[in-house]
Amino acid sequence: MFSLFIKLGVPPFHLWMPAVYDGAPLIITIYFMLVTKFVLWGAFYSLSFLYFHYQTLSETIIMWSIISSFFFSIFPALNQIKLKKLLIYSGISTNAYCLIPLLSGNESSLFLFLIMYLITLSGIFAFLSQIRRGSDFESLDFIGGFLYYYRYNSILAFCVAGLFFSIIGLPPLSGFFFKYYLFLDVFPNKAGLIIIALTFGIISAVYYIRVISKLLLSIKPRLTFDELKHWNLPFYILPNKINIVYIIFVTLLVATGLFYFNPLLSVIEHYLYDTNIT
Repeated sequence: MFSLFIKLGVPPFHLWMPAVYDGAPLIITIYFMLVTKFVLWGAFYSLSFLYFHYQTLSETIIMWSIISSFFFSIFPALNQIKLKKLLIYSGISTNAYCLIPLLSGNESSLFLFLIMYLITLSGIFAFLSQIRRGSDFESLDFIGGFLYYYRYNSILAFCVAGLFFSIIGLPPLSGFFFKYYLFLDVFPNKAGLIIIALTFGIISAVYYIRVISKLLLSIKPRLTFDELKHWNLPFYILPNKINIVYIIFVTLLVATGLFYFNPLLSVIEHYLYDTNIT
């Protein structure tokens, strides 16, 4: 169990992750934060259901791991000025949500949450990798590098902001419904844990809103488009057809939460239980 905690970066075994992922190329970071997390959590739950049967998995250890995952990721992220490192700490905080189903024995809520998280984070990383095609990559490592992006492409800025709102868990985006189902599994037996998770979730919204404010709100209306071009901003100006892709992306996030949540849950439960995968 603890060896997988080290690989997943569950506190207190998380200290290696911010330094390693931040120093790695973006494509490597994307791979480890998306593909590896999904595979390792699947392996962790498969082992726990097959061998541990929750007898050797102490509930106290799980509870403290959840709380420490929130504490040691959210507070360090509050003063981060680098977007990539902020997303890394965000990945560490998701470990807390992934551990909650251990307390209820319902692994379908884990895979629902992971699917939402992986899809949303894929959209954010795709945006980052595309706009980094400009000449000055270093400035885009910082949250301030997205200042005035709204003026260049308002539709894309709103869509990317929608992805961050989904991670926060704002309705009607799918992130809200998936977190709701996650908490519903442990309510009312772990009502205190839900209150702690919601409190940390509100605190974590602060650093997401910082990014959103740079994308949408940090605009001086008196500046014209030509004046902004004179600033020689670093990001690559994406073609308008990319906007259609992101509009569809955010629409799917909304539709999944409002209309397709139960069908998706049924598919996951059928795959997990009827095929005896765990």
